[in-house]
Amino acid sequence: MQYLIDEDLTPDIAHIGHQLGLDILSVHDIGRKGWTDEEQLTRAATEHRCIVTGNGRDFERLSRLFYAEGRAHAGVVIVQGALRFADPAAIARALVAFDRQRGRFSMEYVCHYLQPAG
Repeated sequence: MQYLIDEDLTPDIAHIGHQLGLDILSVHDIGRKGWTDEEQLTRAATEHRCIVTGNGRDFERLSRLFYAEGRAHAGVVIVQGALRFADPAAIARALVAFDRQRGRFSMEYVCHYLQPAG
C-alpha cells in the first residue's frame, strides 16, 4: 500500500516510515501543504495513496461524501488518542504493523483507526 501523510502530522513519520520500508510521502515534502482536505483526498485517490491523518472527523465526513458521489477513494488511516501525540517513530511503526496485517485487503472507502504496534 502507498501512504500519504497529511499536513496535520509531522513529515518525520514519512521519513521514518520510508526507512522502515513503507511507500510513504508527506504533503510537506511534495509541495501540497495548504491544500484542502478534499483536494488532498482527491489527488491521493488518483495516486492510489491512502491518507494518514489526525483529522478523523473531516476525513470521515469526506469519505462518506466520496462514497455517496461515487468518487475515487484510496482509504484513510486515522491517528487518534495518545498515538496522535506519540513520537513519530511510534506512528511509523504502527503503520508498518498495520500494513503487514492488512495484507491485500482493499482500503477503498475505508476509514481505519490506527492502533499502536504490539
